[in-house]
Amino acid sequence: MSRITKLLLIAVLLCGKVRARQADDQARHIINQAIAAHGVVAKIRKLKVMQWGGMMKADLPGLGQVEGTWQQTWQLPSRVKDVQELKVNGMDLRKTQVFNGEQVWISENGQTRVVQGAERQVMQEEMYPETLDKLVPLTEPGYGCETIPEIQIAGRPAVGVKISAPGHRDVKLYFFKDSSLLAKRENQIRDETGKLVVLELFYSDYKNRDGLQLYHKAVAHLAGQKFEEFTITGIKFFDKLDDAVFAKP
Repeated sequence: MSRITKLLLIAVLLCGKVRARQADDQARHIINQAIAAHGVVAKIRKLKVMQWGGMMKADLPGLGQVEGTWQQTWQLPSRVKDVQELKVNGMDLRKTQVFNGEQVWISENGQTRVVQGAERQVMQEEMYPETLDKLVPLTEPGYGCETIPEIQIAGRPAVGVKISAPGHRDVKLYFFKDSSLLAKRENQIRDETGKLVVLELFYSDYKNRDGLQLYHKAVAHLAGQKFEEFTITGIKFFDKLDDAVFAKP
Protein backbone atom coordinates (compact mmCIF):
# COMPACT_ATOMS: atom_id res chain seq x y z
CA MET A 1 0.00 0.00 0.00
CA SER A 2 1.44 3.35 -1.05
CA ARG A 3 1.92 6.24 1.36
CA ILE A 4 -0.82 8.26 -0.41
CA THR A 5 -3.27 5.34 -0.21
CA LYS A 6 -2.55 4.96 3.51
CA LEU A 7 -3.16 8.67 4.08
CA LEU A 8 -6.45 8.51 2.16
CA LEU A 9 -7.55 5.47 4.20
CA ILE A 10 -6.70 7.26 7.47
CA ALA A 11 -8.63 10.33 6.31
CA VAL A 12 -11.70 8.21 5.46
CA LEU A 13 -11.58 6.49 8.86
CA LEU A 14 -11.21 9.82 10.67
CA CYS A 15 -14.15 11.31 8.74
CA GLY A 16 -16.26 8.30 9.68
CA LYS A 17 -15.40 8.74 13.35
CA VAL A 18 -16.23 12.45 13.19
CA ARG A 19 -19.61 11.76 11.57
CA ALA A 20 -20.38 9.08 14.17
CA ARG A 21 -19.44 11.46 16.99
CA GLN A 22 -21.59 14.22 15.49
CA ALA A 23 -24.56 11.82 15.19
CA ASP A 24 -24.09 10.76 18.80
CA ASP A 25 -23.88 14.40 19.90
CA GLN A 26 -27.09 15.17 18.01
CA ALA A 27 -28.85 12.21 19.65
CA ARG A 28 -27.68 13.35 23.07
CA HIS A 29 -28.97 16.82 22.29
CA ILE A 30 -32.42 15.39 21.45
CA ILE A 31 -32.44 13.41 24.71
CA ASN A 32 -31.32 16.41 26.78
CA GLN A 33 -34.06 18.55 25.21
CA ALA A 34 -36.60 15.84 26.03
CA ILE A 35 -35.46 15.62 29.65
CA ALA A 36 -35.74 19.40 29.98
CA ALA A 37 -39.22 19.35 28.41
CA HIS A 38 -40.44 16.64 30.78
CA GLY A 39 -39.11 18.36 33.87
CA VAL A 40 -35.29 18.72 34.06
CA VAL A 41 -32.95 16.06 35.50
CA ALA A 42 -33.79 16.62 39.17
CA LYS A 43 -37.51 16.20 38.49
CA ILE A 44 -37.07 13.28 36.10
CA ARG A 45 -35.20 11.32 38.77
CA LYS A 46 -38.37 11.31 40.87
CA LEU A 47 -39.62 8.69 38.42
CA LYS A 48 -37.11 6.20 39.80
CA VAL A 49 -39.43 5.41 42.73
CA MET A 50 -43.08 5.81 41.88
CA GLN A 51 -46.50 4.24 41.57
CA TRP A 52 -49.11 4.88 38.93
CA GLY A 53 -52.24 3.24 37.65
CA GLY A 54 -55.62 3.60 36.04
CA MET A 55 -57.91 1.94 33.52
CA MET A 56 -57.02 -0.39 30.69
CA LYS A 57 -58.59 -2.10 27.70
CA ALA A 58 -57.05 -4.99 25.82
CA ASP A 59 -57.82 -7.27 22.91
CA LEU A 60 -56.36 -10.62 23.98
CA PRO A 61 -55.91 -13.59 21.63
CA GLY A 62 -58.68 -16.11 22.20
CA LEU A 63 -60.39 -13.92 24.81
CA GLY A 64 -61.46 -10.88 22.85
CA GLN A 65 -62.02 -7.45 24.45
CA VAL A 66 -61.26 -7.21 28.17
CA GLU A 67 -61.34 -4.21 30.52
CA GLY A 68 -60.12 -3.50 33.99
CA THR A 69 -57.58 -1.63 36.14
CA TRP A 70 -53.81 -1.69 36.37
CA GLN A 71 -51.19 -0.44 38.81
CA GLN A 72 -47.42 -0.41 38.52
CA THR A 73 -44.94 0.27 41.28
CA TRP A 74 -41.37 1.10 40.25
CA GLN A 75 -38.02 1.24 41.98
CA LEU A 76 -35.50 1.54 39.17
CA PRO A 77 -33.39 -0.02 37.92
CA SER A 78 -34.63 -3.55 38.62
CA ARG A 79 -37.76 -3.61 40.80
CA VAL A 80 -41.26 -3.53 39.35
CA LYS A 81 -44.64 -4.73 40.59
CA ASP A 82 -47.46 -4.87 38.04
CA VAL A 83 -51.03 -5.64 39.16
CA GLN A 84 -53.96 -6.04 36.75
CA GLU A 85 -57.57 -6.71 37.68
CA LEU A 86 -59.56 -7.66 34.59
CA LYS A 87 -63.00 -8.90 33.65
CA VAL A 88 -62.48 -11.79 31.22
CA ASN A 89 -65.51 -13.61 29.78
CA GLY A 90 -67.57 -12.52 32.78
CA MET A 91 -64.96 -13.74 35.27
CA ASP A 92 -62.67 -11.67 37.50
CA LEU A 93 -58.94 -12.14 36.95
CA ARG A 94 -56.24 -10.66 39.19
CA LYS A 95 -52.74 -11.00 37.77
CA THR A 96 -49.59 -9.83 39.56
CA GLN A 97 -46.06 -9.80 38.16
CA VAL A 98 -43.10 -8.92 40.36
CA PHE A 99 -39.55 -8.24 39.18
CA ASN A 100 -37.04 -8.05 42.03
CA GLY A 101 -33.56 -8.07 40.55
CA GLU A 102 -33.05 -11.58 39.19
CA GLN A 103 -36.19 -12.90 40.87
CA VAL A 104 -39.47 -12.91 38.94
CA TRP A 105 -42.89 -14.16 40.03
CA ILE A 106 -46.33 -14.40 38.43
CA SER A 107 -49.50 -14.74 40.49
CA GLU A 108 -52.94 -15.35 38.96
CA ASN A 109 -55.93 -15.32 41.31
CA GLY A 110 -53.71 -16.26 44.25
CA GLN A 111 -51.73 -19.03 42.50
CA THR A 112 -48.07 -17.98 42.45
CA ARG A 113 -45.16 -19.46 40.56
CA VAL A 114 -41.49 -18.62 40.21
CA VAL A 115 -40.42 -17.67 36.69
CA GLN A 116 -37.08 -19.11 35.68
CA GLY A 117 -34.81 -19.81 32.74
CA ALA A 118 -35.70 -18.62 29.26
CA GLU A 119 -39.16 -17.41 30.31
CA ARG A 120 -37.63 -15.11 32.91
CA GLN A 121 -35.17 -13.71 30.38
CA VAL A 122 -38.02 -13.00 27.96
CA MET A 123 -40.04 -11.18 30.64
CA GLN A 124 -37.06 -9.14 31.82
CA GLU A 125 -36.26 -8.14 28.26
CA GLU A 126 -39.87 -7.03 27.72
CA MET A 127 -39.78 -4.93 30.90
CA TYR A 128 -36.48 -3.23 30.02
CA PRO A 129 -37.91 -0.82 27.38
CA GLU A 130 -40.47 0.42 29.92
CA THR A 131 -37.63 1.74 32.07
CA LEU A 132 -36.54 3.91 29.14
CA ASP A 133 -40.00 5.52 28.99
CA LYS A 134 -39.13 7.18 32.29
CA LEU A 135 -36.00 8.74 30.68
CA VAL A 136 -34.21 8.27 34.05
CA PRO A 137 -31.70 5.68 32.75
CA LEU A 138 -30.69 8.06 29.96
CA THR A 139 -29.33 10.50 32.55
CA GLU A 140 -26.71 7.89 33.47
CA PRO A 141 -23.79 6.32 31.55
CA GLY A 142 -23.97 2.94 29.87
CA TYR A 143 -26.30 3.68 26.95
CA GLY A 144 -25.39 4.27 23.35
CA CYS A 145 -27.59 6.48 21.20
CA GLU A 146 -27.86 7.57 17.60
CA THR A 147 -30.34 9.57 15.58
CA ILE A 148 -32.87 7.84 13.31
CA PRO A 149 -35.06 9.34 10.56
CA GLU A 150 -37.81 11.77 11.48
CA ILE A 151 -41.40 10.47 11.20
CA GLN A 152 -44.97 11.77 11.49
CA ILE A 153 -47.05 10.87 14.56
CA ALA A 154 -50.65 12.07 14.78
CA GLY A 155 -49.89 14.56 12.01
CA ARG A 156 -46.90 16.05 13.86
CA PRO A 157 -43.19 15.64 13.06
CA ALA A 158 -41.21 13.58 15.58
CA VAL A 159 -37.44 13.17 15.87
CA GLY A 160 -36.06 9.76 16.80
CA VAL A 161 -33.21 8.26 18.80
CA LYS A 162 -32.15 4.62 18.88
CA ILE A 163 -30.97 3.48 22.32
CA SER A 164 -28.54 0.57 22.66
CA ALA A 165 -27.23 -1.22 25.74
CA PRO A 166 -25.22 -4.43 26.22
CA GLY A 167 -27.45 -7.48 26.57
CA HIS A 168 -30.61 -5.77 25.30
CA ARG A 169 -32.33 -5.29 21.97
CA ASP A 170 -32.33 -1.74 20.63
CA VAL A 171 -35.18 0.59 21.56
CA LYS A 172 -36.38 3.52 19.44
CA LEU A 173 -37.76 6.61 21.16
CA TYR A 174 -39.51 9.39 19.23
CA PHE A 175 -40.15 12.89 20.55
CA PHE A 176 -42.53 15.49 19.14
CA LYS A 177 -40.38 18.04 17.35
CA ASP A 178 -42.39 21.03 18.58
CA SER A 179 -42.45 20.08 22.29
CA SER A 180 -39.71 17.44 22.81
CA LEU A 181 -42.24 15.31 24.73
CA LEU A 182 -42.15 11.54 24.27
CA ALA A 183 -44.45 10.55 21.40
CA LYS A 184 -43.64 6.91 20.71
CA ARG A 185 -41.56 3.94 21.79
CA GLU A 186 -40.76 1.12 19.40
CA ASN A 187 -39.08 -2.17 20.26
CA GLN A 188 -39.31 -5.87 19.54
CA ILE A 189 -40.90 -8.51 21.75
CA ARG A 190 -41.64 -12.20 21.25
CA ASP A 191 -45.19 -13.27 20.43
CA GLU A 192 -46.83 -16.50 21.64
CA THR A 193 -44.91 -18.46 18.97
CA GLY A 194 -41.56 -17.01 19.98
CA LYS A 195 -41.27 -14.86 16.89
CA LEU A 196 -39.94 -11.32 17.26
CA VAL A 197 -42.61 -8.74 16.41
CA VAL A 198 -42.70 -4.94 16.63
CA LEU A 199 -44.36 -3.33 19.65
CA GLU A 200 -45.27 0.36 19.38
CA LEU A 201 -46.48 2.56 22.24
CA PHE A 202 -48.03 5.95 21.41
CA TYR A 203 -48.20 8.55 24.20
CA SER A 204 -50.57 11.49 24.60
CA ASP A 205 -52.65 13.58 27.04
CA TYR A 206 -49.73 15.19 28.85
CA LYS A 207 -50.38 16.83 32.22
CA ASN A 208 -48.23 18.54 34.82
CA ARG A 209 -47.68 16.39 37.90
CA ASP A 210 -45.48 17.95 40.58
CA GLY A 211 -43.37 19.78 38.00
CA LEU A 212 -43.23 16.84 35.59
CA GLN A 213 -44.89 16.65 32.20
CA LEU A 214 -46.26 13.08 32.13
CA TYR A 215 -48.38 11.31 29.55
CA HIS A 216 -51.76 10.06 30.81
CA LYS A 217 -52.69 7.87 27.87
CA ALA A 218 -50.77 5.14 26.07
CA VAL A 219 -51.96 3.04 23.14
CA ALA A 220 -50.08 -0.14 22.22
CA HIS A 221 -49.88 -1.67 18.74
CA LEU A 222 -48.46 -5.14 18.18
CA ALA A 223 -47.34 -6.04 14.66
CA GLY A 224 -49.29 -3.00 13.43
CA GLN A 225 -52.55 -3.86 15.20
CA LYS A 226 -53.92 -1.97 18.21
CA PHE A 227 -54.27 -4.31 21.19
CA GLU A 228 -53.99 -2.33 24.45
CA GLU A 229 -54.96 1.10 25.76
CA PHE A 230 -54.00 2.55 29.13
CA THR A 231 -55.34 5.63 30.92
CA ILE A 232 -53.49 6.96 33.95
CA THR A 233 -55.66 8.30 36.78
CA GLY A 234 -53.25 8.31 39.74
CA ILE A 235 -49.52 8.94 40.28
CA LYS A 236 -47.48 8.90 43.51
CA PHE A 237 -43.78 9.53 44.12
CA PHE A 238 -41.70 8.10 46.95
CA ASP A 239 -38.25 8.61 48.43
CA LYS A 240 -38.00 4.90 49.20
CA LEU A 241 -40.18 1.80 49.19
CA ASP A 242 -40.17 -1.05 51.67
CA ASP A 243 -38.61 -4.31 50.47
CA ALA A 244 -41.91 -6.04 51.20
CA VAL A 245 -43.53 -4.24 48.24
CA PHE A 246 -41.44 -6.39 45.89
CA ALA A 247 -41.65 -9.64 47.85
CA LYS A 248 -43.11 -12.85 46.42
CA PRO A 249 -46.87 -12.31 46.00
